Amino acid sequence: MKTSLISLLRWWHISLSRAM
Repeated sequence: MKTSLISLLRWWHISLSRAM
């Protein structure tokens, strides 16, 4: 479960970086 949360957070961070 923890790994899943980290993966989601990482994906969200990448998405934000791309938007910027």
